[in-house]
Amino acid sequence: MCGRVESFAVLFIVVWLGLAALWGVALFDAGRRPNAQWAAVGRSRGAWLLLLVVTGWFGALYYVSVLRRQLRVREETHPRQPRDPRPKVPRRKEDWGDPWADA
Repeated sequence: MCGRVESFAVLFIVVWLGLAALWGVALFDAGRRPNAQWAAVGRSRGAWLLLLVVTGWFGALYYVSVLRRQLRVREETHPRQPRDPRPKVPRRKEDWGDPWADA
C-alpha cells in the first residue's frame, strides 16, 4: 500500500512540473512574438499574455495546441525583417582620425 501512494505522489509531482513547464514555455513564446504577427491572426498579444497568466496551464494547453500553430503559419508566410547592422564605431582614439585635418 505504501508503494502505491509514493508512486502516485511522484507521478503527481512529475505531471505538475510538466504542466508548469508548459505554462512557462507558452508564456515565453507568446511574449517573444511581435505584435504584427498577433494582429495578422486577429489576436491581441497583451490580452493573451494576461489570459495565460490568469488561466495557467489550461490556457497554455490551448495556446500550444491551437494558437501557436496559427502564429507559426503566419511567421512562415511573413518572416521577420532583418535589422540594419549597427554602425562600426572605432574603438581606439587613433582610429577616429583628426577632425581638423584637411581632407
